[in-house]
Amino acid sequence: QELEPPVRDEDGYTYTDVVKEWYYQIELTGLAVDNVHVVDDCYELNKPQAIIDSGTTNMLLPTVVYWNVLAKIETFSYKAANLSSGSGENGLTRDELKDFILRADSLCKEDLQTSIFSWFPEIVVQIAFNTTHNFSINVPPQVFA
Repeated sequence: QELEPPVRDEDGYTYTDVVKEWYYQIELTGLAVDNVHVVDDCYELNKPQAIIDSGTTNMLLPTVVYWNVLAKIETFSYKAANLSSGSGENGLTRDELKDFILRADSLCKEDLQTSIFSWFPEIVVQIAFNTTHNFSINVPPQVFA
């Protein structure tokens, strides 16, 4: 039997089946930071389960996955901000950027406001549409940084 491709409405929204209606459980099939997958097995993304909560913009991840995502963001950011060692051309230090990534501090330096988003990668979340198809949601740094 041929399965239908994901359904898009006239506004461009893509819909997926809810696996468990009680709390809108879905199935994640992948998570990538700068086109690098953070886990080898999508089981890691779905334990105990992946759910959608329309009342928040937060994304909760299993602890191991969370630290993998942060490590990949940190590596990307150090390279993008020219912080391979010490401080960069813009006066920003590795510690300041790390504190920002970990949400321990903000980067409210006037001269950084135009370049800050270029220091962060895109995150791609892949969600199962059905048993043979999935779709991706691209999350640009302007949404999470």
